[in-house]
Amino acid sequence: MGNFASRNRRGEKDCVVDLDFNGPVVDRPKYHVMPKSGWMNDPNGPIFYEGKYHLFYQHVPGKSVWDFGIVWGHASSKDLVTWEHHPHALEPLEGSLDADGCFSGCCVVDNGTPTILYTGVRRRVNPNCGPLPPAGHDLNLDFIESQCAAVAQPGSNNLVKWKKLPVPAIPLPPKNLPLVGWRDPFVIQKNDMEENWTMLMGSGMKDQGGAVMVYKSTSPTSGWYFDGFLCSGNEDTPGAMWECPLLAKLPIKNPTQAPVKFRMARSTSLGSNLFNLDQVAPFGNVKSRRSHSVDVTALPIEKSFQIPSAVEHIEEEGRQHFFCISPDAKENRVVYWLGDYRDGKFIIEDAKGPFFLDMGDVVYAPNIMQDDKGRQILWGWIRDFEIEEAPIRGEQDYSGCLSTPRVLSITNGKLIQEPAPEVANMRSDNQWHTEDIQIFSDIPTPVEIVGGQAIDLELTIERGLAKCTGLVLQPFQNGYESAAIMFDWDASTLEVIVDSSKFSPSAAGTRRTGGKINLKDGDALDLRILIDYSSIEIFVGSGEVVTTRVYRGSSVMASDARIDFMCTGGDSRLVKAAVYEVNSIWGKGKEVPAVVEEPVGVPSLAPAGFAWWPSWTTVPTLS
Repeated sequence: MGNFASRNRRGEKDCVVDLDFNGPVVDRPKYHVMPKSGWMNDPNGPIFYEGKYHLFYQHVPGKSVWDFGIVWGHASSKDLVTWEHHPHALEPLEGSLDADGCFSGCCVVDNGTPTILYTGVRRRVNPNCGPLPPAGHDLNLDFIESQCAAVAQPGSNNLVKWKKLPVPAIPLPPKNLPLVGWRDPFVIQKNDMEENWTMLMGSGMKDQGGAVMVYKSTSPTSGWYFDGFLCSGNEDTPGAMWECPLLAKLPIKNPTQAPVKFRMARSTSLGSNLFNLDQVAPFGNVKSRRSHSVDVTALPIEKSFQIPSAVEHIEEEGRQHFFCISPDAKENRVVYWLGDYRDGKFIIEDAKGPFFLDMGDVVYAPNIMQDDKGRQILWGWIRDFEIEEAPIRGEQDYSGCLSTPRVLSITNGKLIQEPAPEVANMRSDNQWHTEDIQIFSDIPTPVEIVGGQAIDLELTIERGLAKCTGLVLQPFQNGYESAAIMFDWDASTLEVIVDSSKFSPSAAGTRRTGGKINLKDGDALDLRILIDYSSIEIFVGSGEVVTTRVYRGSSVMASDARIDFMCTGGDSRLVKAAVYEVNSIWGKGKEVPAVVEEPVGVPSLAPAGFAWWPSWTTVPTLS
């Protein structure tokens, strides 16, 4: 698309913005991990190995929609700041147990060797599907699931060469269990004092609800036996199938909150070219610069089941295990519990939860790892809305990205999610700082100096007399989306209200997402907002997160972020604000084409390749 010159809205001199990042795209994030093109979903098997963070992920090359034939993409980083693409770690092999896809899984280090456990699938309609599972082990799904293994090859620089093992780690589910699925293995990294590895398997019981199965083995690649259920759901818990189960012991964080550090302010000017608000009420109609309005009339947040607010239990102590599942339900919001893990069981009946991991509407299938600093770091899949959900997207050659890395901890019995400190190192030198600024009711206060579509904001706001305070994200192009990030002080509710109806308040198309946060009366509101083109992640100082997508179009003004502070019903005070432009995480020349060597040692589905087939009938069953 090339460079585009324009004069910005404050009458400054012409400025140039480079629109050539990864080609002619509109809303593609640049500081979130994602493949160069194609569909992506679940993060898989994050590990820290030999001084590098390795992230794998579900990827459909050449398509912007999900399909069978999915592979494991791979990227790595030494510092969580600069990332490098690598060839696919796993690809389907025709005539094998993963002929139609290498589904999600995990990666552990066994005696110094990184080892992948994943779900291989083959479709019944595939002419080379091979023999069907024996009676009692067949779940009668459209595809057959097997738990497969692969190991990194010695001397494999950056973990770019993997060998699939010829025999599956677990060929079949237990016999005669009414399972609705059997996938997404998550292996808990064992220490030197432990004899057995522990694997969690996503599943669900017909007419009962989601469940997580437990397997044990002395080796991550073989010898696994079914050891009952970690826990299971009921009519009060979401999802018939619990995908991508996670279990981790989180550190207890001291409740003292470190102050946000701000550099020397470059400018405290508010500017004078402000647009007028003709009509603003608490969650009313917010007028935009283009004389259209963002409809922020109060609407209910739709839920297919009731999830209590995490703020209700913040005084509880002693529950240090984080158990998380992705319910294969209509709403697809990830939920978690904080509780105790004892004797191979998560005591869900005594745990606190379920709570939403993210109060937004786009995060699913997270994965977690412990790094060399002992931190528990989580990534989630930030989905794009499908074309039918958001026609504004148009035809793009990509879909989906991963969240920024989140560090998890527990304070006063409550989950705290924070961006990894390294995220701040992605910032550029172009920044704007201000403090002690009055935000006048119904009068937008624009962010100055910084511009573009990759922005990092740190804000501290005091209520004053306002009913609602927040930011308005204006579109960069006519016909694209605008949004309001608004905090209702009385309800203690943070929401993102997106107008996807071409800014007609009477038209259908307004969506909103968010929820209640833990803010005591009189306290200031601390927000960290990471805007990366269409990806919006909002971290609250009290530990909650709201993530969504807003498709604002292409920026043609490098020094205009088109972000305004605003409040309604009275004035607020902006105690501190630091706003930064953010660099791309992909260095020049870092991206390489995916070239995968032919897998080694994978059996054909011809009869001669199934020497281990009789062992399927000896899989331990539930007594």
